Amino acid sequence: MRARRQFLAGLATAGLAALAGCTNLGLGGGGGGVACSSRGSIPKPGPIGMVRAMADGSRVLFVVAVKSEAVENEAVVRLGVFDQEDGLVTDVPVMDNREENDLTVTGLDPGMVPYAIDLGRAPVHGWYRVVAYDGEGAVVGEAVEKFNCFVGGTV
Repeated sequence: MRARRQFLAGLATAGLAALAGCTNLGLGGGGGGVACSSRGSIPKPGPIGMVRAMADGSRVLFVVAVKSEAVENEAVVRLGVFDQEDGLVTDVPVMDNREENDLTVTGLDPGMVPYAIDLGRAPVHGWYRVVAYDGEGAVVGEAVEKFNCFVGGTV
């Protein structure tokens, strides 16, 4: 009887070990990483300096960088992020609080303040329009970005 219990316990342990790598369907596991391709309109002269989808581990961040002087002078007080159907995805307040903003974005000019929106785990694909508003609600900048963020691995 004891041998049978040991056998069943060993079988259960082996089964769990075999499934451990499969619980994520290979997404984010097995050495696969996230790769993003992001393309869009180059922001016209204005307060938006960069818009890009970027991988952060297994998550995808949609990063909007606002020129420092626009933040300091309160020329931009909020960013509206809209999807392809013109639905509001998120509304980001823009404040001069860089001492709390510890986000480092590779390739970002030093004169930019990044604001990141967490889009969740990859894979994520989308098309967003970013609109910068001043204190009166007037549009002072706009950019469009489409992106694909893929995950490596085996399904």
